[in-house]
Amino acid sequence: MRNEIDRGFTKVWSEGGYSNQKKALLFSVVEQSEAVYLKELIQRSDNTSFVIFLNASDIIGRGFSLPRDFPRS
Repeated sequence: MRNEIDRGFTKVWSEGGYSNQKKALLFSVVEQSEAVYLKELIQRSDNTSFVIFLNASDIIGRGFSLPRDFPRS
């Protein structure tokens, strides 16, 4: 899905509090229009996922308040 919306994400390994299974938490920041598309992608590809969408009042960083294009090191 990362390639579908052209946004990065952070993966944090965790353990389910009920199931005790290892799980990956994925964090990503997207524009509102991208969030609608992302929701559709998730629903089509993984109907067992647990997803939370939160609104942010301000986002500071590359791709939002700074230009998206930057040299990769």
